[in-house]
Amino acid sequence: MSISTKTMSMPSTPPLPAFYDSLDASLNEAWRLLADGLTDRRAAFHAPVVASIDLQGHPTARTMILRSADRERRTLTFHADNRSAKIAELRARPSVCAIAYDAGQKIQLRISGSITLHLNDEIAHRAWAGSRTMSRLTYSVDDAPGTVIAVPTTLPAPKLDMVNDADSDAASEEPDLVANLGRKNFCVLVVHIASIEWVYLASQGNRRALFSWVGSEALQAAWLQP
Repeated sequence: MSISTKTMSMPSTPPLPAFYDSLDASLNEAWRLLADGLTDRRAAFHAPVVASIDLQGHPTARTMILRSADRERRTLTFHADNRSAKIAELRARPSVCAIAYDAGQKIQLRISGSITLHLNDEIAHRAWAGSRTMSRLTYSVDDAPGTVIAVPTTLPAPKLDMVNDADSDAASEEPDLVANLGRKNFCVLVVHIASIEWVYLASQGNRRALFSWVGSEALQAAWLQP
């Protein structure tokens, strides 16, 4: 009696990306992912977690929408309500860490730096002018974020009607009431990046690197033990 055997195929190892053993390419990929986060709402880097220290000295964190990523200036930008607790916290301790992990790409970025707040300057004016009507309306509520309220509320019907009627492609043609709702509460947070820590997970061996700018502001790049 003969016994037939079947050759079992082993799962193939996925090819390694070009940045696997390259510090320069890894940093380029980090900035590419941040750029993707600006245009793709499903991207992990569209909404990183931003951590800071509260007024009691405790760590605190929140998810925020990434509004810009400028490699030349080495900055990230977020928007916030000037009345929120995090603004007072950041005035007292202007250091932050933004972190995000993309499960599909198997890449984590941890970005540390100092923050500046912009309310009534050109940076804030440009950001407000470029915001959608619905985004502007989030700053128009009477109560500050985090205020204890009796019941949750929705936007009043007149405001919803204005949102539906506004031409989102021509902000200058929006009714003044819509265009300026909440402007006094609008704040831009600019993170001035001091370091980017990169982690890439691979079955062949993980990769971890630190990119930092200190002293003369020259880039210092090094591999770290994962």
